[in-house]
Amino acid sequence: MKNICVIGLGYVGMTLAVSLANKGFRVYGIEINPLILESLKDSKAHFFEPKLNDMIDNNIKLGRFSYHSHYDEVYSCDYFIITIGTPLDNHKKVNLSMILKVTDELSRVINKNSTIILRSTVKIGTTRKIFNQLSASLEFKPKIAFCPERTIEGDAMNEILSLPQIIGGIDEDSSDSAHDLFSKLTTTTVIMSTPEAAEMVKLTDNVTRDIRFAIANEIALSCDQLKLSAHEIIRAAGRDYPRTKLPLPGPVGGPCLEKDTYIYNQSFNDYTPKIAVDARSLNESLIDHALVFITKKIGTSFGKVTILGMAFKGEPPTNDIRGSMSLKLIEKIKGINSLCAIHVYDSLATEKEIKFTHSFLNVHKSIPDATFESNVVFIMNQNYEFQNLDLNKLFLNMAEKGIVYDFWGQLIGSSSYNSNYFAFGSHDIHNS
Repeated sequence: MKNICVIGLGYVGMTLAVSLANKGFRVYGIEINPLILESLKDSKAHFFEPKLNDMIDNNIKLGRFSYHSHYDEVYSCDYFIITIGTPLDNHKKVNLSMILKVTDELSRVINKNSTIILRSTVKIGTTRKIFNQLSASLEFKPKIAFCPERTIEGDAMNEILSLPQIIGGIDEDSSDSAHDLFSKLTTTTVIMSTPEAAEMVKLTDNVTRDIRFAIANEIALSCDQLKLSAHEIIRAAGRDYPRTKLPLPGPVGGPCLEKDTYIYNQSFNDYTPKIAVDARSLNESLIDHALVFITKKIGTSFGKVTILGMAFKGEPPTNDIRGSMSLKLIEKIKGINSLCAIHVYDSLATEKEIKFTHSFLNVHKSIPDATFESNVVFIMNQNYEFQNLDLNKLFLNMAEKGIVYDFWGQLIGSSSYNSNYFAFGSHDIHNS
């Protein structure tokens, strides 16, 4: 049985570690975050993912998965998989310091039979940089490959077993070793010519999604100017017509899409990927667009605002609020009206998780409590709870002349329609 060390038990690391343990590997997880370690004491992940907690508990009991804060607690491993995050700094520059620190630590624990796999999203050339750094400190040539994570939150435990695994080794031995591992996890592996090609695949995946959302959002912005309904138009354009398949418009965020275009852009010295950069900028503009509309309707003196949905997406459901556009909305609201009380509701994200981002938030356990006497209610994601809201009840619970702003247009055509309901991409369409 192969021994595997997964470094970093965040979303990417935890789902991979437990999936490998479930296939019979002996997996050691390395994590220094006390909140994550505390959750694991109860055999639970620190985030919501269907099936995951049962798999963690089962594999801990079987002795196939354990978690540690130090490498000296880990036996000699055949694979070391790096899943450390690559955040952006205040200047939107990718921060690789944690990955490079881990690389330095690995130089003291790997041997010539070990294979290092980089799973984190990185700018192009990072895998080779790590290889060069390790080669300079070792007496042997290390095996290393870039094999990106590509699952969707909310369905990761299924997708990790079905999606093709991209493999970009520094050489043939590295690719073969990575293939030997991932072929036990999924039926399809795609061997790339270089690690740079594999790094580009990961960035292509997320940049492409960001651009597709941006096209839908640009149509929505245009429709708001023309008093047309983007939802009507996008649905009609894609109906039984394969060449115009677009997502519905709405806020685009999360731990990947909010930063991967910036990582992609930083992979070049003398080239700017204009379409990708412009798409990211457009997707980031939606909050300003909505607030300009709201303040034209009711001014800036609103006393209470409610946000429904703190997670960056609602379908499939997740409690992940990293990169959520709700956080951007909160900051913008406070910039407009510092005295405004902001109340929030999310069915999965805990009060502790939410208040960690902004301690001044008022967190509620029900939609009626969160929206009581509210001047403005923002629906921020597509969680199933928000798709069937009764607008009549909602408005009766809110302050007089309150406004509901639905970023996803989920209640357009609702039988309980109210003229103070507005949807992004369909501003005033029912009131023109």
